[in-house]
Amino acid sequence: MSQFMARMKVAVAAVAITAVLSPLTIAQPDLADKASAAARRGDWPSAVTAYEQVLDANPYHGEHWHNYGYALHSLGKYDQAIAAFTKSIDLGFQPKTSMYNIACGQALSGRIDDALTWLANAYDHGFAPEDNLIEGDSDLDSLRDDPRFNKIVGIFPPADLSRGDGWRYDLDFFATRMEQVHYNLYVKTPREVFAKAVADLKSNVPSLQDHEIIVGLRRLTAMAGDGHTGLRLRRDGRYVERRYPLDLYEYSDGLYVQAAAPELDETVGCKVIGIGNASTQEAYDAIAQICSVDNPMGIKAWVPRYFVIPEVLHALGLIQDMENTTLTLRKPGGEQFTIDLTPISRGPLSETVTARADAEAPTPLYLSHGDDMYWFEYLEDEKLVYFQYNSVRNKADDPIWMFAKRLYEFIEANPVEYLVIDLRRNGGGNNFLNAPIVQGLIKCEKVNKQGNLFVIASRHTFSAAMNCAADLEYQTEAMFVGEPTGSKPNFIGETTMITLPWSGLQVSCSSLYWQRSHAFDYRTWIAPDLVGELSSEDYRTNRDPALEAIFEFIHEQEQRPGQ
Repeated sequence: MSQFMARMKVAVAAVAITAVLSPLTIAQPDLADKASAAARRGDWPSAVTAYEQVLDANPYHGEHWHNYGYALHSLGKYDQAIAAFTKSIDLGFQPKTSMYNIACGQALSGRIDDALTWLANAYDHGFAPEDNLIEGDSDLDSLRDDPRFNKIVGIFPPADLSRGDGWRYDLDFFATRMEQVHYNLYVKTPREVFAKAVADLKSNVPSLQDHEIIVGLRRLTAMAGDGHTGLRLRRDGRYVERRYPLDLYEYSDGLYVQAAAPELDETVGCKVIGIGNASTQEAYDAIAQICSVDNPMGIKAWVPRYFVIPEVLHALGLIQDMENTTLTLRKPGGEQFTIDLTPISRGPLSETVTARADAEAPTPLYLSHGDDMYWFEYLEDEKLVYFQYNSVRNKADDPIWMFAKRLYEFIEANPVEYLVIDLRRNGGGNNFLNAPIVQGLIKCEKVNKQGNLFVIASRHTFSAAMNCAADLEYQTEAMFVGEPTGSKPNFIGETTMITLPWSGLQVSCSSLYWQRSHAFDYRTWIAPDLVGELSSEDYRTNRDPALEAIFEFIHEQEQRPGQ
């Protein structure tokens, strides 16, 4: 059976009650709560009775039909459950899951052909089971010996496949599931072009090493044209990628070494001129082809990360020897030099020397609380609150709704005239957690006005943070500062995971369309109203051009007549 119990909502929105409503109508939320409570404790007869009462009064609610179907299924009343799930599909509530649940009911009723038809429908509509659901779901046991079953689900490759046949099996599975699950796989790349790219990689498998096939898969996922569709290498998997002990960043003046392991401290703050036999531009152009991004700012974010992975560089033909290659650099004074690089294990560097090591100015605010998901500080002299929002995830002891309440209460209780929301280091999280930030700001008229509210964004403002940025742009008086966002106001996203059966590699596949702006908003990004791009010199000296641009704007605004 589906993951219903993990997803079933137990809260019902409050309903405004007037004198004209009948007692049964008034009781609907209470009955729904009663039904949900019964389902949670596994009291299926009580759940069925309560849902029947709810649906008798309100037959328009698809979620209730779905939950009613699950309760009936749990009592073994499969035909009635199938009818309820069909109604849920008609009303648009979790249609893919309902199709899968109907397949389960048909299988348990002994109707194998019907079960396989509904299972195929679920997969064709993008059903993506989680946590080994298919392998462990006893509802489907009667289907497992039918060859049509694995043709649909594809997760059981034949035993004793050769390496070549294993990779080809995965590539066929990849192509099928991507088309089924992705929201619009061919929005950027035509179907025939994508199919040819898959076929070419399959035919080249015998002549390619594993890391070259993996980079080939990255190229295929990049062809989808969105930032959430990409290849994931698990650290506990059989395939690993290493890294060189450098952190790079593309500033406004080029690609530089931002930090390095202590043994490579001479490289820190130097501009990257080339790697192996390739120039920086040649490497950049090659790496850009495998970056899964929503817009060109995403390429700026991803190229520096791939630039230090030897397996990627070798697969792209940029270096000859993964174990020992050269990096050409230019010092700030203009002197050019070359160093040898050997890889280390993947992951963040345990100890680094940064380009800011000798800075005389204090650490800028945006770098001062790197591990804190959200925090704010009051700059009394400027009458400004600086709020850095680094992750759309709840702290265990301070959830976002509680933090937002405290933030806006502080603004109301103190002499605050300006608010800066810094999203430039926020790569996303749970979209549904942004509401207290946005809704609280809409009501905070003290700062929600033109010239008093600023949002700093960057190439790393992505996913749930991008939705937050779009909401702030669309629903508040915010002025945007910094550089363009790493995604679009309306974008294809979500991280629906597909596990390739033979290799165990995981592909994140974008399965939803997030529209947070108007329907005809086709912009590549949210552009800054005030440009504040970071240069290598800004970083080295602890300057923050984005915050400086805000201060300068406020100062000029205050100097205007009538202010």
